[in-house]
Amino acid sequence: MIRSGRKLAPAVLFFGCHAPDQDDLYREELDEWEALGAVEVRRAYSRASGESGGAKHVQDRLWADREDVIPVWVKGAKVFVCGSRGVSDEVREVCVRMREEYVAEVEKEKEFEGEKDARKWFDSLRNVRYVMDVFD
Repeated sequence: MIRSGRKLAPAVLFFGCHAPDQDDLYREELDEWEALGAVEVRRAYSRASGESGGAKHVQDRLWADREDVIPVWVKGAKVFVCGSRGVSDEVREVCVRMREEYVAEVEKEKEFEGEKDARKWFDSLRNVRYVMDVFD
């Protein structure tokens, strides 16, 4: 689409695997798409976290990069999670924490009840802006 001149919405891919030299399976394709401006790839390596900014897991990288994620989230971004149930649960927890932090620091809603309201907000987005393809 980019090569044909179409402009794409911003996309950020958080990708996790064990190590870059073992199972970063689509590295060449993702690097090419990143160079074209189609997606920004943020990797997390559980057995080589030094090569991913200290992030061992996707949820760690998501939290570390939240200042980049929150602005696109506020503009209506969607989150798609593919992985184990544990990954999905951890990503959900990070999203709830990001919402709590955002409301406390930016929106400063007086009626916001912290984690309880953040979870309610998150649940309202399920299967609309937060979609999972989960396996156990």
